[in-house]
Amino acid sequence: VDALTTKRGKDGGWVVERLINQ
Repeated sequence: VDALTTKRGKDGGWVVERLINQ
């Protein structure tokens, strides 16, 4: 997940929040 957030940057932020919510 960290790798994706770092690569996506801003877009990765919402991805992390989604994963945490799920």
